[in-house]
Amino acid sequence: MNYNSLLVFINVINLIEYRPFMDQAKKAISKRDMEDADYIACGLAIKADFIWTNDKDFKIQKIIPAKTTKKFLEEGKLS
Repeated sequence: MNYNSLLVFINVINLIEYRPFMDQAKKAISKRDMEDADYIACGLAIKADFIWTNDKDFKIQKIIPAKTTKKFLEEGKLS
């Protein structure tokens, strides 16, 4: 897999697009790691099916599913 292949999975959005979701994202992530709220807000803004992350902090929030690399491998998505 090369870098260009990853771009299929990546959406780049501006702060103005995800800012309206920040309060909801901050509430969901709690005080665990507030820097993660940006990623959750981005996911909400684009109506993402999930966030691909190995960061365990994402497990505490319940508003957008998080998938680990291990989960992708189990599903056969990265082979």
